[in-house]
Amino acid sequence: MAVVLTSRKLAQNDVATQSLHPPASMTRSACLHLLAALCLLAASGCASQNAPPPTSSSPEGAASWIRTDDGPSEVELSRWGKVMLTNGLVLGVGRAKSEMSSVGFLYHPDSNRWTRTPSIPGVDGLGEHLVALPGGRALAFGVDHAERHMLAMKFDSAKNEWRAAGILPEPGVGTFSREAASLGDGRFLLLDSRGARSAWIYDAKVEAWSRTAPIPRATSEVLLMTPLRDGRVFVIFGDMTPVQGWIGMVYDATDDGWLECRPGTTTMRGEPDGVLRLPDGSILLLGFQQYPTIEFAPIIFRPDVMRWERAGHLPGGDFLEARWPTLLPNGKVLALQHAVAADKMRAIDFDPARRTWRVDRDLPDGYSGAVVLGARKDGSLWAIGFRSNVLRDELVRVSPDGVWKNAGALPLGAVAWGPSVSPDGDMLLYTGPNDGGHSPIDGALLFKP
Repeated sequence: MAVVLTSRKLAQNDVATQSLHPPASMTRSACLHLLAALCLLAASGCASQNAPPPTSSSPEGAASWIRTDDGPSEVELSRWGKVMLTNGLVLGVGRAKSEMSSVGFLYHPDSNRWTRTPSIPGVDGLGEHLVALPGGRALAFGVDHAERHMLAMKFDSAKNEWRAAGILPEPGVGTFSREAASLGDGRFLLLDSRGARSAWIYDAKVEAWSRTAPIPRATSEVLLMTPLRDGRVFVIFGDMTPVQGWIGMVYDATDDGWLECRPGTTTMRGEPDGVLRLPDGSILLLGFQQYPTIEFAPIIFRPDVMRWERAGHLPGGDFLEARWPTLLPNGKVLALQHAVAADKMRAIDFDPARRTWRVDRDLPDGYSGAVVLGARKDGSLWAIGFRSNVLRDELVRVSPDGVWKNAGALPLGAVAWGPSVSPDGDMLLYTGPNDGGHSPIDGALLFKP
């Protein structure tokens, strides 16, 4: 789970069970990330391969950094994706820095070592649509620029082997919008960016594609796509009218039908700043409302009645948008707000039962961004924060009583993050130069809380 307020580009993460994150772009709303979530990213890139493992302890001496062997290298962070396989290995896939090809790396926790998978010449986008399958295998979707078609590919970690697993029947090169949404039965819904009303089902068991019923109305870009707990898929499209608001739809594979939310178009605009699946199955969305009032607003989508509903009002003052909410063990929701003029941050919380927001407390002075990794069993949180004037990120933690504390600086800076495991366990970090989302990855570290 993650909360980010930053203009720095973060790498896309897979959708987590409780915290759902939209992917980033360079627009205002897309400086956020769908970090659901499997591998934590940070930056290093200055130490030589033969240097001793860097370590950093928290003020209480409880944290340490360990360099992993033969880590990922010369692969673009902006196209990097990762998934934890069912056998405990971590698979990372991205675009090679120097050529149009996909490269993969496997992390073996038992030996703290990486091995490289075979490269896939001419194929791109696999890291952006990466799904774990049973038996230590993975499924990915991408584009074969050499053969000019879109396709599925499967990876077998036991054989260290990639193979083509079904070409999209419609020829040509485009992209798949957002992540592949699981239908819960071995099939996946993908939206084709080449057509505003095109959607496909991929059946991983028989490795076959089929087109869904047409999307019932014209839309623009896909702003969000996430599975509901009943096997249906919730999608937010952009409206093509001057309103440019959100259009919510639910796809039900049992009858191959699309159902539109009520009201049909909201006054929310742009990508959601935060998305979270609540315990009752509803979806909390944080975003920008253009009228009747111009404000950052919380919205709840209730799939049981197919309706949008307002979820109270965010605390105001100098603090504006709230982003990337995180579900706490007590059932409440934590989010962070940024005061641009003062360049400081504060935590706020949301009570889903009462639909009320309240200010919790400020983060330590100087932090202009933070990523909340998730709640620990004792009720505390691990997070990563950074200061706008320092290219060196810091680990912070919030104790069960709600006090934020600095727990130590990350070695040699950081780029982006996404937890590979529970915050109660070890966390994997990718390293590289601290110069934004187009940085090449060049190694990896393990953080032990």
